[in-house]
Amino acid sequence: MEKLCSRMWNTMNSSSERAQRRLLLAGSLFVMLVLLVLGGFRVSTVEVDTMTYITAGDNFFAGRIDEARTPVYPVICHLAGYLGAASLHAVVLLQCVVFMLSVVWMHKTARLVFDHSPLVAFVSTALYAWNVGTVHYALVIMTESLSLSAVVFMFWLIVKGLKRSLSVRDAALLMTLYLVMLFLRPFFICFAPLLVVFYVFVFKKTSRGASVAFWGGIAVVIAAYVGYSSAYKAQYGVFTTSCVPDINLNAQLYQAGLVDTAMWKMDEFDLAAEHAHNREVLMAGKWVWLRHMLDETLMSSRQLFPKMVLSHGGKMAQPLSLQISGGMLYLITIVFAVVTWVRWRRNKADVRLDVLLLFTVAVTVVTSVWGAFGIYTRLMLPCYSALCLVLGRLFTLLGQLLARRKQL
Repeated sequence: MEKLCSRMWNTMNSSSERAQRRLLLAGSLFVMLVLLVLGGFRVSTVEVDTMTYITAGDNFFAGRIDEARTPVYPVICHLAGYLGAASLHAVVLLQCVVFMLSVVWMHKTARLVFDHSPLVAFVSTALYAWNVGTVHYALVIMTESLSLSAVVFMFWLIVKGLKRSLSVRDAALLMTLYLVMLFLRPFFICFAPLLVVFYVFVFKKTSRGASVAFWGGIAVVIAAYVGYSSAYKAQYGVFTTSCVPDINLNAQLYQAGLVDTAMWKMDEFDLAAEHAHNREVLMAGKWVWLRHMLDETLMSSRQLFPKMVLSHGGKMAQPLSLQISGGMLYLITIVFAVVTWVRWRRNKADVRLDVLLLFTVAVTVVTSVWGAFGIYTRLMLPCYSALCLVLGRLFTLLGQLLARRKQL
């Protein structure tokens, strides 16, 4: 055992990316197998939500836009349905493969960010790759796992652009990825400003071809979003991509005592009528709603992040998960923001990546709490990889500070 631990420690400190990557992937696979055993090798679902993706797939393949879900994940579920009884296991297998690939790219990103500290790069990746709280989503029929992986791929392209340059290929890949993300989970609309800020940070060393690819991609994304929303309005009467935002707003109004019946409790509803009613009630009771949302923000600080949702073996897996409170996430973000500001003001340090990491965490938290209701820390999952990089940055800066003090 001592020899094994010694070998692992040496690998963690190794400059060999390949050796570190093998250990990271082995650890991820081990965590997955443990979760599968604890769950009896069954697929986990989330009540109500999981079935909406399956029925949405049926709607899309019948030529109808689904009222609640955008097409990417429902199409995956529907295509897997042709495998019969193995369909949901096929979706889980796909998510596991994509997650393992994201571990590779998370490590590539970390090695690029922490190029002088292989140990910090390894630990930052291990927090992502070995955490039961993130790995278990690969075993659940929900968009969370693919969303988590997509953000990792996005940050690989962003960090490459910052550290090297934004190539035509990477700009095209980034825009293609974002288009998929947007129709995987409408939540990612909040990442649009992140991409614009990223371009502002890199445009001085970006070629004309890469700029054309980037803004051409933005144009395609906007056209696809507007086109889909227009088609949605023609069918349901509201210019949007999903009824979920209205369900979430209505739930907030219901919890604030401003409406008598919540949309999510209704078997059927007229979206256009509910959309208009929600906004009428919101304008009339905006201060009551605001007070309620401030209370919800404080309440979210007590929830654990990342949230465990594994329906099979979840209770046994919970103690194995590395979780922090929402309040701790907010505190870490505030501390990192202050440190970033001080480094920029005093030392004129290059804080572009730090700003993008902060932006990712901030918009994810705000959108999750103020745009939804209930289990906020599950909705915050897309910022987890950014948090791992933030912790790595803080650890590196602390090490540098201690080293300077020793020299004095």
